[in-house]
Amino acid sequence: MLYFPYAYSKSICNINENTAHLPIRKDKGQYFFVFLGSLAKNYGTFTMIKAFEIIHSDNPNLHLLLLGKGPDYSKVVNYIKEKQLSEFIHTQGFVKEEDIAAYFTLTDAFISPMNDTIQDWARCPSKLYMYLPYKNPS
Repeated sequence: MLYFPYAYSKSICNINENTAHLPIRKDKGQYFFVFLGSLAKNYGTFTMIKAFEIIHSDNPNLHLLLLGKGPDYSKVVNYIKEKQLSEFIHTQGFVKEEDIAAYFTLTDAFISPMNDTIQDWARCPSKLYMYLPYKNPS
C-alpha cells in the first residue's frame, strides 16, 4: 500500500450536483466562497470572516461557507451570532467525506488563506488538491 501525505478520497473528485440533501441552499444570483479545513485563528479563519463583513455590505449576494471544525469553532459560531452575520456566513461544522463533493458543487470560488509566517512557509494545504477538480478559482 502506498500513502501520500496529501492524499484524499477519489469520491471528492466525483463532482456531485445533487445538493438536495444539504442543509444549505444556493439561490439564483448568489455566489459562494468555500473554505474547508480547521477553523483556527492562525489558519486565517477570522481574517476570512472579517473580510466578508466588509465586502458583504456592497455585495449582498456573496456568501461564505465554512466547512470543518477546529480549536476556534465555538468562537467562530459565537462571533457570527453576535455580529448577526449568519445570513451570509454559514458554518456547517464537520462535513462527512461523502458530502464534500456536493458542498464543493455549490462553490464559485475556494478560499485557502495563507500568512507570511514560518508555519505557512512550511506547509502545503492539502485542500488545494481537493479544490482543483472543480475548476473554480482558489
